[in-house]
Amino acid sequence: MNLKYLVFRILFLVFGVCYAQTEKNKPSSEEQFLLSGDWKFHAIYGEGSNYIDISATAEDIVIDNTDQTQVTVKGEWNTKTEGERGSGFFGENYLQRDFKTGKSEGNYVRYSPDLLQSGLYEAFVRFPFASHLTAEVNVKHANGTAPSYFNQRNRCDQWLSLGVFSFNSSDSYYIEVTAITGSSVVADAVMFRPVSKDKMDASVTEKATIFQSDFDDSNWNDLSVPGHWGMLNEFSNYTGKGWYRKKFYLPKNWKGNTKERVRLKFDAVYHIAKVFLNGELVGSHQGGFTPFEFDVTDKLNFNGQNVLAVEADNNALVGATWNWGGIIRDVHLVKNNDVRISYQYIHADPDLKKGSANLKLTIRVKNSSTQKRTILLASTIDEASTPDLQHTITIPANSTKEVQLATTLSANDVKLWHFDTPNLYHITTTATENEQVLDTQKDRFGIRKIELTDSQLILNGEPVRLAGFNRVSDHRYWGSSEPQYLINKDVDLMKNAGANFMRIMHGTQNKKLIERCDEKGILIFEEVNVRELTNPEFTPPLYPLAKQWLKEINRKRY
Repeated sequence: MNLKYLVFRILFLVFGVCYAQTEKNKPSSEEQFLLSGDWKFHAIYGEGSNYIDISATAEDIVIDNTDQTQVTVKGEWNTKTEGERGSGFFGENYLQRDFKTGKSEGNYVRYSPDLLQSGLYEAFVRFPFASHLTAEVNVKHANGTAPSYFNQRNRCDQWLSLGVFSFNSSDSYYIEVTAITGSSVVADAVMFRPVSKDKMDASVTEKATIFQSDFDDSNWNDLSVPGHWGMLNEFSNYTGKGWYRKKFYLPKNWKGNTKERVRLKFDAVYHIAKVFLNGELVGSHQGGFTPFEFDVTDKLNFNGQNVLAVEADNNALVGATWNWGGIIRDVHLVKNNDVRISYQYIHADPDLKKGSANLKLTIRVKNSSTQKRTILLASTIDEASTPDLQHTITIPANSTKEVQLATTLSANDVKLWHFDTPNLYHITTTATENEQVLDTQKDRFGIRKIELTDSQLILNGEPVRLAGFNRVSDHRYWGSSEPQYLINKDVDLMKNAGANFMRIMHGTQNKKLIERCDEKGILIFEEVNVRELTNPEFTPPLYPLAKQWLKEINRKRY
């Protein structure tokens, strides 16, 4: 996927003629059980660190770039005595190099420790400000080489943990600073801290059992979901892996039924998640701002206690966003019949001369049963007098089928969405089999026409001037897990100040913000969490992870 494709997809999200949003209140054909609220939280020793609290001690081995006996420099690195943008650094100076893509092999700074004894050591790196978003730091240890990637624009002049590794005093090991992509990289100092074997053995045992149903989490911290672990002061700057656990019982009317399926849905976990239910791994997800879900029907206990455990990893893989780690948005169990509407998208194209609007409706139906099913789809629009849209489809077993329907709204039924009059419509689609309703989905949409020239943006035939704000989801307490009242307050303040447009941060936003802007008459420029395609998370030439996030941002919206 190239940059043109990314830009096109983003512009489509912003300037598409209309889009639908699933409403919160679902009918009886779908039941939701909210798992947000009180959870337990804990971090395992050696899985991360709170860098603000780390300082060198007498037991630590610190190697500065000026130590010629333990530092090897390859390539042309410049010696700097003043940190960029006022940032500090360790010792008298540091090294800097402007990398070109593919130049890492012969250009690096290696720090080799002189260890008095073999054992476990936690490795750290320190650097002042530099422009590189994904500088590479490699640790050569007894079991191989471990790469880490750092945004050198933040957490400057702090000891940043690379993890705990085994080193033999008789062998040669190192921490290496380099880069696999172009930009300015700095190398300053590293540190090796001895680690207690007993503490690490206890951590290994804990990690092997922490997701089991009978694990004792009674002494863990209490933490609210949605939220982030920075809400706990001792984890305000914690970077690494953290564990969540929640015990719950299903509603009494939920029974194990071969004709129903249950999905576990996370609206977002930052940044990498592993999910366990009743001691079993149900799946993993990478991407801290997009929703994901797993079918957990066969792993639920319908007659007793269930235990959900989630490992969240907020190691800073993506630049230009603060890594508020944890379960940052709502968690639900969603129960449906084995045939359900999995996707609905409404595209309205108004004819400004006639006043009418052509409506194209895309519906995707998922059949999770073992039999072929014939389903009647029927859609109605609350605010229009147009006849109902109906279509019968046959869906093979364990498959998904998509259908497209079309109609025209008369001029009497068309009220355009505008900054000053954000009119919204509601469409309801039912999936019926033998006169029994299997699923119902109600969405809302607006009708508008946007055109671009070389100098103007035209809304509904009228040249308009965009004025607004760049809003970042970055609250000291709430982080990126903003509650509805805070979203409402910010959007209302923007609207009252005359805003009609909002460019949001690099991360995909909470759907509650999108809905509020629809209601208040504000256009949005939303992005997936891609600052640069050279990030190690993204693999050229197909960029599967970036494509996945684009799909998830769409699925969330419709």
